[in-house]
Formats: sequence, C-alpha cells, structure tokens
Amino acid sequence: MKKVISAAISVVLIAFAVISGVCADNTYFTLSVTAPESYKSGSTVDIVFTVKDITLSGGMSYASFRVYYDKTKAVPVLKDGFSSEIDSCKTFITNCPDAESWESIGLLNEDEGYYDLTFGTDDVFITKVADNNGDIVFTIPFRIIAQEGEVAFHVPDEYVRGGNRDLTQLEALGSANDVFIYDHTYNSYPDNGSDYDDSHNSQQSSDTDYDNSDNLAEYLILADNATVTIENGFLLGLRDRATVAQIKSMFKGNVNVSGTGTGALVSSAKQSVCIIVRGDVSGDGRIDGKDYLFAKRAFLGTFLLTQAQQKAGCLGDSDSITAFDYLKIKRHFLGTYDVFCLL
Repeated sequence: MKKVISAAISVVLIAFAVISGVCADNTYFTLSVTAPESYKSGSTVDIVFTVKDITLSGGMSYASFRVYYDKTKAVPVLKDGFSSEIDSCKTFITNCPDAESWESIGLLNEDEGYYDLTFGTDDVFITKVADNNGDIVFTIPFRIIAQEGEVAFHVPDEYVRGGNRDLTQLEALGSANDVFIYDHTYNSYPDNGSDYDDSHNSQQSSDTDYDNSDNLAEYLILADNATVTIENGFLLGLRDRATVAQIKSMFKGNVNVSGTGTGALVSSAKQSVCIIVRGDVSGDGRIDGKDYLFAKRAFLGTFLLTQAQQKAGCLGDSDSITAFDYLKIKRHFLGTYDVFCLL
C-alpha cells in the first residue's frame, strides 16, 4: 500500500484554464509498433509497443493509445487482468522505469475490435519516469485465426497521447505506426503501408465551434428541454462524449462552444460558463484511464488541479478528491459503475 501524501490541493491556475503545454504541430514521442513478419494459423504473436523519441519536459509519466485489430483474423489472448477495480495492475508492461509504481488501466472492446489502454505512474520522482528509448515497452499477444493473407493492427495517432513528469504537458501528442503480418506462405512481404481501412474508426465531429458574428444571443438562456444547469459560472450535468451540436441545442439562441470537455467555455455576447463533465479530469470530453490517473495523482498530492478539474473529479460531497472518487472514475471507464447515476 502506497503511503498517501497528506497535502492540501490548492488551485494555482486561473479558473477555467485547461492545462495543455503542447503544440498541435508537434509530437512529443513516438510509439514504435513491431510484430513478426509472418504467422501460421492458430499461432500466437506478440505486438510490441516501444516508446521512443521522448521530448517531454522532465520525462514521461503516462502514455495512452488505442490499437485496433481485425476480429475476423485475430483474437486477443488476454481479456482481463488489466481492468481490475483495484490499483497497480501490471498486465502488458514488459519494461518500465519502476515496476512498483507503474500500472495498466484499460479495456477491451471485442465488439469493435480494439484495446483502449493507459500506462502510467503516480510517482513524480525523476527515477520513476521515462526519458530514453525503450524505457517503456508494452507487449500485447494475439492468437491468429486467419488462414491466409494479411492481418493488420492499426494504432490511430488521434489516440496516442502522453504526459510529462509534473503534467504541465498534458495530452501531449504522439505518433504511431501500423503493422501487418502475412501468412508464412508469402514469398515476399510488402511494406507496411497505409492500405488499412480505418474509416470506421475516424472521428468526424468537430471539438470546437466558434462564431465571430454578431448573431450571438445576448445572455445564456437554457432551452426548455435542457438536461444541464448553470450554477456559479459552471455548466453542470453534461455527460461525456457530448458533441458541440448537442451542447448548442441546450440553449436558446446562438452560442459559442469552445470544446466538449471539462474547462471548455460556452459563451454568449455578454456571458460565459465553464463546462464541467463529471469524471473528465483531463478535459478531453471522454472518461478513460487518464482521468483515473490524474485524479489519483491529485489525491496523492502530486498534481495540482484547476478549479474546473477539481469539480470534475469530486464525485461526492467532499471539496477535494478522495480515493473513492478516483476508483469510481476507473470503474466508470471499465463499465462497472456510472458516475452520472446520481445526476
């Protein structure tokens, strides 16, 4: 059991600000994905993910990604052991800076054929974070059921994210490659190209919608059928994965929506409110392993939250995040609890 650092969590950033520290034109690390060149039907292959080219200030404290597989050709070998409701799962971690403090948080969606995984540490000591190529390696085994042809594993860049030691660089962009395995009867193996059809994985919705025209409503007035409330400058009651269009529909008249996650703003000509999504501590509009990790670090006193992040992470009556809060966030991501059940 880790010793809990007893420290008051103070708000040190301007309310409504969202920590980012990243430039959209840059990537801060590479996720190098490798696999055997060939397979035999019925065999097990290891897909290896190695973090390289880390340029995050102070080193990397977490990495997250999503890997898609063709469920008609490959079957995951490990279907549990990484989605425990307790702390410190180690599944898939082949190498990391500190085996005691790093953990796996993730889920397997067999219907759509993907793993959604986050690996991280709540320990901010420099020896616990990753700086060098190969400091972090994950290995995911699959059993190949294809009889012949190509088996593809797709890692979309849009899900490859990381954070530095003190999380001043949050949701930092990474890049990854796809891999292709061919049956052992092939005479030559084509290059790992871009023939994989990921149209079913792409997200088409916009995260922002800003109107500079004079058509904005003067004040924010909720629509009669709105499922949200406005209290003390915050928009409360919004669920995760909402779209800009859904948020705009909750107001009378035209409004600007800067994003869909915690910390984003909804604005009229003379008024703005800050969006709070319960459980969405990172502010990306989704509840996943990163939110669990950030809430846990806030509880341990190793990460300072904005006022908006604090409100998103406090699921009970307390003014500060508790162990129950971050475990509820983890359970929501795993599908065994609903953080919105009390709304």
